[in-house]
Amino acid sequence: MMEQCKEKLSIAMFGQKRIPSREGGVEIVVEELCTRMVAQGHNVTCYNRGGHHVSGSEYDSKRLKEYKGIKLKTVPTIEKKGLAAVSSSFFAALCCAFGKYDVVHIHAEGPAFFCWLPKLFHKRVIVTVHGIDWQREKWKSGFGSKFIHKGEKNAVKYADEIIVKYTYETITTPATTVLVSYSVDASGKICVDVHYNGVQGLPEFPVF
Repeated sequence: MMEQCKEKLSIAMFGQKRIPSREGGVEIVVEELCTRMVAQGHNVTCYNRGGHHVSGSEYDSKRLKEYKGIKLKTVPTIEKKGLAAVSSSFFAALCCAFGKYDVVHIHAEGPAFFCWLPKLFHKRVIVTVHGIDWQREKWKSGFGSKFIHKGEKNAVKYADEIIVKYTYETITTPATTVLVSYSVDASGKICVDVHYNGVQGLPEFPVF
């Protein structure tokens, strides 16, 4: 459950392909997070990637300017392999740097490469790592791999807070999944959040 923040903030997000969308897990997380923040009274802007749906242009949807109270803006995107995320993240970071935002929330390691841009303009920067992208087969070598690795380093160097999320399956019988989130702020304070999906036949909270 999200903690209620008394101060109403202006928040920008980028790193997702686009919302509303079900193109990946990041998009689902960003949409859920944004709608809940809007419900708490915050002003939220999402910078969407341009171009076509990852499954093909036949799946493209109409570009919206607002969705469930979330302001949507589409940034220029170079539609070439390895350049879509880089180009869209650069322009989104630039918009966030010059925009009137209290917080810039960046999703994924690659887009975090540009976290220094909003930080340069004294924005509070948060980075969420949804997975270790450089371990994926398509990003194990070449420019993409170097870009993602540098994104990790920049997140550690410039972000005010880093959130790392991962899901794993228990070795119990029956098995279930657990979502674990680690957040580290600039002071070194570490917070651990665990979401355990209870199933019949297991205790309320088993030993991991």
